[in-house]
Amino acid sequence: MTQIAHAEMMTCEQIEDILDRFRRELLRGRSMNHRSAVLQLLDDENFGMVLYREFKKQVDAVGSFTVRRVTVNCNRTLQEALDAFIRALCANPAGAVDRMPIEGDKLEVVLFKPKPEEYTGPGFISDADIAKALKRRELTNNLMAVIAANEADPTLADQRPHYAHEADDEGNLHYVTILGGCKILTGRCNDAYVDDRLWIAGARTPVHERQEREWFV
Repeated sequence: MTQIAHAEMMTCEQIEDILDRFRRELLRGRSMNHRSAVLQLLDDENFGMVLYREFKKQVDAVGSFTVRRVTVNCNRTLQEALDAFIRALCANPAGAVDRMPIEGDKLEVVLFKPKPEEYTGPGFISDADIAKALKRRELTNNLMAVIAANEADPTLADQRPHYAHEADDEGNLHYVTILGGCKILTGRCNDAYVDDRLWIAGARTPVHERQEREWFV
Protein backbone atom coordinates (compact mmCIF):
# COMPACT_ATOMS: atom_id res chain seq x y z
CA MET A 1 0.00 0.00 0.00
CA THR A 2 1.47 3.34 -1.01
CA GLN A 3 0.15 6.75 -0.10
CA ILE A 4 1.61 9.47 -2.32
CA ALA A 5 0.50 12.99 -3.12
CA HIS A 6 1.53 13.58 -6.73
CA ALA A 7 2.99 16.81 -8.04
CA GLU A 8 0.22 17.29 -10.64
CA MET A 9 -2.61 19.60 -9.66
CA MET A 10 -5.97 18.23 -8.58
CA THR A 11 -8.51 17.73 -11.35
CA CYS A 12 -11.92 19.33 -11.82
CA GLU A 13 -13.47 15.88 -11.36
CA GLN A 14 -11.79 15.59 -7.96
CA ILE A 15 -13.13 18.99 -6.96
CA GLU A 16 -16.66 17.96 -7.93
CA ASP A 17 -16.26 14.71 -5.99
CA ILE A 18 -15.15 16.61 -2.88
CA LEU A 19 -18.07 19.03 -3.16
CA ASP A 20 -20.53 16.17 -3.61
CA ARG A 21 -19.23 14.42 -0.50
CA PHE A 22 -19.34 17.61 1.55
CA ARG A 23 -22.89 18.31 0.31
CA ARG A 24 -24.00 14.85 1.43
CA GLU A 25 -22.58 15.43 4.92
CA LEU A 26 -24.26 18.84 5.15
CA LEU A 27 -27.62 17.33 4.22
CA ARG A 28 -27.13 14.47 6.67
CA GLY A 29 -26.43 16.88 9.54
CA ARG A 30 -28.87 19.56 8.44
CA SER A 31 -31.21 19.22 11.44
CA MET A 32 -28.34 19.75 13.89
CA ASN A 33 -27.18 23.10 12.46
CA HIS A 34 -29.19 26.18 13.43
CA ARG A 35 -30.06 28.50 10.57
CA SER A 36 -28.99 31.72 12.34
CA ALA A 37 -25.57 30.30 13.20
CA VAL A 38 -25.07 29.21 9.59
CA LEU A 39 -26.01 32.71 8.43
CA GLN A 40 -23.31 34.18 10.66
CA LEU A 41 -20.73 31.86 9.12
CA LEU A 42 -21.83 32.76 5.61
CA ASP A 43 -21.51 36.46 6.45
CA ASP A 44 -17.79 35.87 7.01
CA GLU A 45 -16.12 36.29 3.62
CA ASN A 46 -13.16 34.22 4.86
CA PHE A 47 -15.31 31.19 5.68
CA GLY A 48 -14.38 29.44 2.42
CA MET A 49 -10.68 29.89 3.22
CA VAL A 50 -11.21 28.35 6.67
CA LEU A 51 -12.73 25.25 5.07
CA TYR A 52 -9.97 25.08 2.47
CA ARG A 53 -7.24 25.25 5.12
CA GLU A 54 -8.67 22.19 6.84
CA PHE A 55 -8.74 20.35 3.50
CA LYS A 56 -5.15 21.42 2.78
CA LYS A 57 -4.00 20.01 6.13
CA GLN A 58 -5.37 16.62 5.11
CA VAL A 59 -3.68 16.77 1.70
CA ASP A 60 -0.34 17.75 3.25
CA ALA A 61 -0.63 14.97 5.82
CA VAL A 62 -1.12 12.32 3.13
CA GLY A 63 1.62 13.78 0.93
CA SER A 64 4.19 13.80 3.73
CA PHE A 65 4.59 10.04 4.00
CA THR A 66 4.79 6.87 1.92
CA VAL A 67 3.83 3.40 3.18
CA ARG A 68 4.96 0.06 1.74
CA ARG A 69 3.98 -3.39 3.00
CA VAL A 70 6.80 -5.89 3.04
CA THR A 71 7.56 -9.44 4.10
CA VAL A 72 10.90 -9.62 5.87
CA ASN A 73 13.00 -12.73 5.35
CA CYS A 74 14.12 -13.48 8.91
CA ASN A 75 16.54 -16.18 7.73
CA ARG A 76 18.92 -13.66 6.18
CA THR A 77 21.56 -11.56 7.89
CA LEU A 78 21.54 -7.82 7.40
CA GLN A 79 24.48 -8.11 4.99
CA GLU A 80 22.71 -10.82 2.98
CA ALA A 81 19.60 -8.65 2.75
CA LEU A 82 21.67 -5.68 1.62
CA ASP A 83 23.48 -7.78 -1.00
CA ALA A 84 20.15 -9.05 -2.35
CA PHE A 85 18.83 -5.48 -2.57
CA ILE A 86 21.93 -4.30 -4.44
CA ARG A 87 21.55 -7.15 -6.92
CA ALA A 88 17.89 -6.28 -7.43
CA LEU A 89 18.67 -2.58 -7.81
CA CYS A 90 21.58 -2.79 -10.20
CA ALA A 91 20.90 -5.99 -12.13
CA ASN A 92 17.24 -6.73 -12.74
CA PRO A 93 14.84 -4.29 -11.03
CA ALA A 94 11.79 -5.67 -12.83
CA GLY A 95 12.16 -9.09 -11.26
CA ALA A 96 12.77 -7.96 -7.70
CA VAL A 97 9.24 -8.60 -6.46
CA ASP A 98 9.38 -12.20 -7.68
CA ARG A 99 12.30 -12.86 -5.35
CA MET A 100 10.62 -11.52 -2.22
CA PRO A 101 9.89 -14.13 0.47
CA ILE A 102 6.34 -15.43 0.86
CA GLU A 103 6.80 -16.28 4.54
CA GLY A 104 8.28 -13.99 7.17
CA ASP A 105 7.46 -10.98 9.32
CA LYS A 106 4.86 -8.80 7.63
CA LEU A 107 5.53 -5.13 8.32
CA GLU A 108 4.80 -1.69 6.94
CA VAL A 109 7.72 0.54 6.05
CA VAL A 110 6.93 4.23 6.40
CA LEU A 111 8.95 7.02 4.78
CA PHE A 112 8.27 10.48 6.17
CA LYS A 113 9.65 13.99 6.27
CA PRO A 114 10.01 15.39 9.79
CA LYS A 115 8.09 18.53 10.65
CA PRO A 116 10.12 21.78 10.61
CA GLU A 117 10.17 21.96 14.41
CA GLU A 118 11.58 18.42 14.63
CA TYR A 119 14.85 19.30 12.89
CA THR A 120 17.92 19.76 15.06
CA GLY A 121 19.04 22.80 13.13
CA PRO A 122 18.70 24.48 9.73
CA GLY A 123 18.95 21.77 7.09
CA PHE A 124 19.75 18.77 9.28
CA ILE A 125 18.45 16.38 11.95
CA SER A 126 20.48 14.31 14.41
CA ASP A 127 20.11 10.60 15.10
CA ALA A 128 18.76 11.47 18.55
CA ASP A 129 16.03 13.67 17.09
CA ILE A 130 15.28 11.04 14.44
CA ALA A 131 14.65 8.58 17.28
CA LYS A 132 12.18 11.05 18.82
CA ALA A 133 10.43 11.59 15.46
CA LEU A 134 10.08 7.83 14.97
CA LYS A 135 8.65 7.41 18.47
CA ARG A 136 6.05 10.16 17.89
CA ARG A 137 4.82 8.24 14.85
CA GLU A 138 4.91 4.89 16.69
CA LEU A 139 7.58 3.60 14.32
CA THR A 140 10.54 1.38 15.11
CA ASN A 141 14.03 1.06 13.67
CA ASN A 142 14.20 -1.93 11.34
CA LEU A 143 16.90 -1.93 8.68
CA MET A 144 15.84 -5.36 7.40
CA ALA A 145 12.32 -4.09 6.68
CA VAL A 146 13.59 -0.93 4.96
CA ILE A 147 15.94 -2.95 2.78
CA ALA A 148 13.13 -5.39 1.97
CA ALA A 149 10.92 -2.51 0.82
CA ASN A 150 13.66 -1.30 -1.50
CA GLU A 151 14.36 -4.80 -2.75
CA ALA A 152 10.68 -5.15 -3.65
CA ASP A 153 10.66 -1.76 -5.37
CA PRO A 154 14.16 -0.65 -6.44
CA THR A 155 12.72 2.68 -7.65
CA LEU A 156 11.44 3.63 -4.18
CA ALA A 157 14.38 5.95 -3.46
CA ASP A 158 14.33 7.65 -6.86
CA GLN A 159 11.78 10.23 -5.70
CA ARG A 160 12.21 9.70 -1.95
CA PRO A 161 15.87 9.17 -1.01
CA HIS A 162 15.84 7.98 2.57
CA TYR A 163 17.82 7.19 5.70
CA ALA A 164 17.34 4.51 8.34
CA HIS A 165 19.31 3.40 11.35
CA GLU A 166 19.21 0.66 13.97
CA ALA A 167 21.26 -0.04 17.07
CA ASP A 168 23.07 -3.35 17.62
CA ASP A 169 23.31 -5.20 20.93
CA GLU A 170 26.17 -2.94 22.01
CA GLY A 171 24.25 0.24 21.27
CA ASN A 172 26.15 1.14 18.09
CA LEU A 173 23.99 2.67 15.37
CA HIS A 174 24.19 1.11 11.92
CA TYR A 175 22.74 3.19 9.11
CA VAL A 176 21.68 2.81 5.51
CA THR A 177 21.16 5.77 3.19
CA ILE A 178 19.49 4.89 -0.11
CA LEU A 179 19.73 7.67 -2.67
CA GLY A 180 18.36 5.97 -5.78
CA GLY A 181 20.18 5.19 -8.99
CA CYS A 182 22.38 2.48 -7.41
CA LYS A 183 23.70 4.93 -4.80
CA ILE A 184 23.78 3.37 -1.33
CA LEU A 185 25.71 4.44 1.75
CA THR A 186 26.15 2.16 4.77
CA GLY A 187 28.16 2.44 7.92
CA ARG A 188 28.22 2.78 11.69
CA CYS A 189 28.03 6.06 13.52
CA ASN A 190 26.66 7.14 16.89
CA ASP A 191 26.47 10.85 16.15
CA ALA A 192 25.23 11.29 12.58
CA TYR A 193 23.51 14.36 11.19
CA VAL A 194 21.10 13.73 8.33
CA ASP A 195 20.45 16.19 5.52
CA ASP A 196 16.88 17.51 5.36
CA ARG A 197 16.62 16.41 1.72
CA LEU A 198 16.42 12.82 2.95
CA TRP A 199 13.24 11.10 4.08
CA ILE A 200 13.33 9.06 7.29
CA ALA A 201 12.36 5.38 7.23
CA GLY A 202 10.84 3.33 10.03
CA ALA A 203 8.65 0.25 10.39
CA ARG A 204 5.44 -0.80 12.11
CA THR A 205 3.01 -3.68 12.29
CA PRO A 206 0.23 -3.37 9.65
CA VAL A 207 -2.85 -1.54 10.90
CA HIS A 208 -5.26 -4.49 10.80
CA GLU A 209 -2.84 -6.65 12.80
CA ARG A 210 -2.38 -3.91 15.40
CA GLN A 211 -6.14 -3.62 15.75
CA GLU A 212 -6.56 -7.40 16.12
CA ARG A 213 -3.87 -7.50 18.80
CA GLU A 214 -5.50 -4.64 20.73
CA TRP A 215 -8.88 -6.38 20.46
CA PHE A 216 -7.63 -9.55 22.14
CA VAL A 217 -5.64 -7.80 24.88
